[in-house]
Amino acid sequence: MRLKDVPLSSTVKVVSIDLNEDTKRRLQSLGMLPGTPLQVLHRKKSGTMVISLRSNRFAIGSKMSAGIEVDHV
Repeated sequence: MRLKDVPLSSTVKVVSIDLNEDTKRRLQSLGMLPGTPLQVLHRKKSGTMVISLRSNRFAIGSKMSAGIEVDHV
């Protein structure tokens, strides 16, 4: 399942990141690694979402969330 398809308030774990290398490295430096749990806190109509990852909140665009593979915890 892709992060963009996760329902609001759901907790999932990262399986893989299928984005360009620069973006992938940036997300990994923020702590988004395979096996890391994250929670979807808010979603806008445009597809942008706010996630909680390791006690931090991040906004992720729709194109970025489409490249992140997740699974239910």
